[in-house]
Amino acid sequence: MFAKKAVGAALLVLCAAGSAANFEIVADDMRDIEETLKAVDSDVALKNAQAATGATTLEAYFRQVESFYAAKPDMAQAQTFSHAAHEHTLALQRALQADDFTAAADAVGQLTRSCKACHDAYRQK
Repeated sequence: MFAKKAVGAALLVLCAAGSAANFEIVADDMRDIEETLKAVDSDVALKNAQAATGATTLEAYFRQVESFYAAKPDMAQAQTFSHAAHEHTLALQRALQADDFTAAADAVGQLTRSCKACHDAYRQK
């Protein structure tokens, strides 16, 4: 099931990557990314190489999120959150490429906290 969702999320991100101007943050996409993050967290804990696939999906998505908010000068806090999230996905990828699951777990934790901080600030209650 994760593989289907990861592939679906990756395709969604790749389609959005064609034009940052057409990218929108959609609740369903965020739920898929949240599921991908949970799966990556599990894969990292199990030292499963599959984590790299999910990390690629996360990096591509958060690259688009960062670009989306960079074009919105009135949303400085969202720019900060999205930049941090993207940086954490890059750190995650580097750690996985080095087979450093301790650093990967740290990056996942940082990304999770970054997501939570943004959601606390922006999610409709």
